[in-house]
Amino acid sequence: MTYSSLAVGGTSTGPTLINLTNAYMPYGNGGKYYKASMISKVVDTNSGEVIIDNENVEGEQAVSGETSYVMNKLLQTVINESGGTGTSARLSNKEIAGKTGTTENWRDITFIGLTPDFVSGIWVGYPHGGNSDAIKNADSSRIWYSIFGEYADSYESDAEFPECDTVVYKKYCSKSGLIANDKCPTGGYGYYKSSNCAKCNIH
Repeated sequence: MTYSSLAVGGTSTGPTLINLTNAYMPYGNGGKYYKASMISKVVDTNSGEVIIDNENVEGEQAVSGETSYVMNKLLQTVINESGGTGTSARLSNKEIAGKTGTTENWRDITFIGLTPDFVSGIWVGYPHGGNSDAIKNADSSRIWYSIFGEYADSYESDAEFPECDTVVYKKYCSKSGLIANDKCPTGGYGYYKSSNCAKCNIH
C-alpha cells in the first residue's frame, strides 16, 4: 500500500463524493465543519413540532480560521490564474475556490467548487475498470459549471468568504519559499499564517 496517498483520500475505494465535498466545507466558512445532509428540516404540520432540524446546528471548528483562509486563497488560484486547472468554473458574480482531481489512467475526474453560499462537487468515472479515452479530454470544472455553476452564480445573497486579519500577505523568496528579504529573488506574493512568518535566512 502507498501510505502517502491516504492523505488525499487514496483508499482502495476512495471517499464517497458527498464525503469528499463535505471535507472541503471548512475552507469556505472560517474553518467550521458541518455534516452534510440531504434533509434541511422536517416539521410535523399538525403539532408544529420540529422533528429534524439541520439548519440550526453547531459547527465543529475543524481547522483554524487562518488555515481556512490560506487554503481558500490557494484554491482560488486554481480558478483565477492563467493555466489553472479549474478556469472553466470561473463565475461572473461570485467568488469561487475549487479543486480538480484525476486518478491514474483517467479512471475518474472530479471537481469540488466552493462559493460563499455553497460547496458542491461532481464525479465522472468508472466504479470498476475504465476506458481512458472516454473521459481523457473531459473538463471536470466545465462539467461542474454546467450542472451547478450557473445556479451558484445567480443565487442572490450578501454572503462573502470570511476574512482573516492575522494572515500575512508578503513577497516570498523563490528559493526558500519563506518571506523575502531585500536580497531575495522573489517569486510573487504568498499568504502566511501568523505562526509561520519566518523570513528567508539564506540570502
